[in-house]
Amino acid sequence: MARLYSFTARSRLPVIYANNAHGCWDGDAPAHVARACAGPGGDVVRTVAPAPGDRFLFKPRYSGFDGTPLARVLGDLQATRLVLAGEATEMYVAQTAIDARGQGFQVTVLGDACATVEP
Repeated sequence: MARLYSFTARSRLPVIYANNAHGCWDGDAPAHVARACAGPGGDVVRTVAPAPGDRFLFKPRYSGFDGTPLARVLGDLQATRLVLAGEATEMYVAQTAIDARGQGFQVTVLGDACATVEP
């Protein structure tokens, strides 16, 4: 994930984070990231934390499309292909990929930039 994020920054590709709100719907993305960085695995989170200019969406369910403005944001960016990475591949990444295909996007899931809940 860190290599992917470094590549997107160098290439000036848009990055969109779709994160579980974990019951905190105040819209404060920096505080959300700070809590994640302070928790277990925070050292890893810091290597892929959003940079200024990255988009950050809170999501209520598995898919980044379900209950979020992601489709609108992608439309504004005139995106046709999504490259997905993240945690809980079997849940969040997979469901977002399925929904993206259903909406007509070309989708690539970078398996080496994903993590699973269980081995």
